[in-house]
Amino acid sequence: MNIKKIQQITKKHLKKIKELKAKQSKLVKVFFEISDKADIEKIRNDIKSL
Repeated sequence: MNIKKIQQITKKHLKKIKELKAKQSKLVKVFFEISDKADIEKIRNDIKSL
């Protein structure tokens, strides 16, 4: 493989990683908003029962 090809692939991966991190932080934010409103003990029990 030549270097340009590797660089292109790396750029694609970095972009994907950025997108995933953005999605992840959004999910975490939503989760904390939910847990603030809901009973945290109930959520813990739900997670344990999985």
